[in-house]
Amino acid sequence: MKSQFIFLLALLSSGILFAQDSMLSNFKVDVNNGKVLLSWIINAGNTCNGIQIFRSEDSLSFYEIGEIPGVCGDLSSSKNYFFTDNEPIKNAKNYYKLDLGGQEYSGVLSIEVIDLRFNEVLVRPNPADTYTNLILSNDNNQSIVISIFELSGSLKEVITTNQSEVMLTTANWREGLYYFQVVHPSHNKPFSGKFVVVH
Repeated sequence: MKSQFIFLLALLSSGILFAQDSMLSNFKVDVNNGKVLLSWIINAGNTCNGIQIFRSEDSLSFYEIGEIPGVCGDLSSSKNYFFTDNEPIKNAKNYYKLDLGGQEYSGVLSIEVIDLRFNEVLVRPNPADTYTNLILSNDNNQSIVISIFELSGSLKEVITTNQSEVMLTTANWREGLYYFQVVHPSHNKPFSGKFVVVH
């Protein structure tokens, strides 16, 4: 009897007796033309009363951005659901989660929505430690030249690329302020920016 009791405790502590399948699967987020597309599946045999979609700027404080009212899910088959966030926060991470009628909450997914003007460059992370990324508008994959300068004005590095994102390895760079200049063939004048390296 004692051994059966110990075995039961082991099962309880492992969660085997209370293991429950999630009603949600394939929760995904994607970006298309500056909008965030959410998709998910409610597995067969599950129903809920309405679905609320939440977004956050910091992954902590969420607010509702949409709702799919009525009965959701189906007892006999899996159901696909879709939602479009037409106004996500630009040039920042957007965090999303779902409330399935108060019965279950999804995990949190994040995605960054990049929306740059032609002469705008994002630097992530900034300050930089071991690396930073320069993100710019280059939809036609033209050949652009990026020059990096130290605060003194001396040339640190020159990069030629046809990509819209360039990674700089800054692990061995001196701490301080750096400037960059971008020469783009479709732009009349170079444009510039700056970032900080802190180790």
